[in-house]
Amino acid sequence: MKRHPLKLHLDKRYSPLSLQFRSTLYLLLIILSLGFSRVGRCQASEGHSADLYVAPSTLIFLGYFTKNSVLAAKEDMDRHKDITTLRITSGGGDTNEAIELTDYVRSHNIGVVVDSYCMSACAHVLFAGALQHTVVAGGLVGFHGTPASTVEMLRARHAPIPADAVRATGRLRNAYARWGLNPVLLTAPFTMLGLSCFDVKGAAAEFRSRAAFWVPSREQLPSYGIIGSVGAWPVQVYDALPGMTSLAHDHPDLAGRHISFGGRPRNLSQELSTLPNCSPASANGVASN
Repeated sequence: MKRHPLKLHLDKRYSPLSLQFRSTLYLLLIILSLGFSRVGRCQASEGHSADLYVAPSTLIFLGYFTKNSVLAAKEDMDRHKDITTLRITSGGGDTNEAIELTDYVRSHNIGVVVDSYCMSACAHVLFAGALQHTVVAGGLVGFHGTPASTVEMLRARHAPIPADAVRATGRLRNAYARWGLNPVLLTAPFTMLGLSCFDVKGAAAEFRSRAAFWVPSREQLPSYGIIGSVGAWPVQVYDALPGMTSLAHDHPDLAGRHISFGGRPRNLSQELSTLPNCSPASANGVASN
């Protein structure tokens, strides 16, 4: 990963509520008050990237979990022994790399703070598994599908289950066991997306759902093993508008998609057994490991 001197660019194309604009202002304030040591960008082969910023006692991680970005984050935290907080804004990424990062922050007692949004693998793995986890006001933590829910869909259609899907699910379940988390969190959120149909195509499952993510209630978190303060946990859409705005800006494919708040999850295998196949071109999501 190439590191270079910090440069700030205020681009007129940025929306005032965009992640880039707000992150730039946030970084500028920290520079003026604390001072940064550097900024770096990790580019992954699949086009996903992450930006890492180091300030006294803090590492800011903006982007996806990839082998390069997680390795760079661990190197930064190794090099800066005073880091006690990982501030995260992430749409997810590779679950194996998320497990690697979570094991690291747990073993070094580093707290995780969600500034804007923490979705998919960020929620299911890093946020859920961290010993200390906090959401700032306006932040969003969203759960949906995992390799475990993909396996359930393949099983429901009596389709062959690829070995890599089995391995990915096993790694997640082993990590949950180490961290004291309830494995129900790997599948139950999928039932809260308002599924109406799904199809299996090869090793992937296509589905149609009303919502893209689910946010459990604060009261539900301990039942999944997420213990301790979670800060300003959102209970309705208006509580998470800044995070949702940034998410839609950074991920245009999610613009206009619903996010479900609260409610009681159901058994995924039972729900899948009642769902029909989707009509051609009606699916709006793809699940794979």
